[in-house]
Amino acid sequence: MESYIGKDPVLKELVPATSRVKLLYGRVKTNLRGTRLRAAVKLYQRRHNQLPDNLQDLVNDRIIDEVPIDPFSGKAFRYVDNKIYSIGPDLKDNKAAIKYDRRKSPEGDIIF
Repeated sequence: MESYIGKDPVLKELVPATSRVKLLYGRVKTNLRGTRLRAAVKLYQRRHNQLPDNLQDLVNDRIIDEVPIDPFSGKAFRYVDNKIYSIGPDLKDNKAAIKYDRRKSPEGDIIF
């Protein structure tokens, strides 16, 4: 049975556009949250002359109220080897080993 979207020429055009908008919105939210988180890490480093062991240290030090949620995973941003990252649009946790570059590949993590 053909899907409802396949029968409607307007929906057939709108659904891919909606997916692109959702992806762009996710990247913008991720970049905003990740940049704020990177600034919080820098503030922590200034206060303590060292990087935090984990992102919860930023909460404990009252720099941020809570660790922000990664829009792609729905879970907290990750922090490995002093790198803050989002799993990115491929929804795979590459442990910040593969940097996302939308011009080259849809795979990788968004690293800050």
